[in-house]
Amino acid sequence: MIIVTTGIYTLYKFKKSVLMPNKFLQACLCLLLSLGLSACDGPFAKYTDQELRQEFNKCDFERLNAAGAQRCHNIIKECEKRKEARGFRC
Repeated sequence: MIIVTTGIYTLYKFKKSVLMPNKFLQACLCLLLSLGLSACDGPFAKYTDQELRQEFNKCDFERLNAAGAQRCHNIIKECEKRKEARGFRC
């Protein structure tokens, strides 16, 4: 019984030290993850201006489902980014 209990305690201690890092490590991990995600460009960042304009012209909000409306919203956001950066208009 003591061996089993000691084994369980050792396993618990191992899990706690490896899987549950201290608060400082959690904060650093959270910060790095946040920075990594914020540095990502949108899905339309690699589109040329002409391709983006064509996709924008395909958007018809009255006939779109939720996923299509979100796609068009992302296209509009990319158009706005390019407008602020260099005056591009969709």
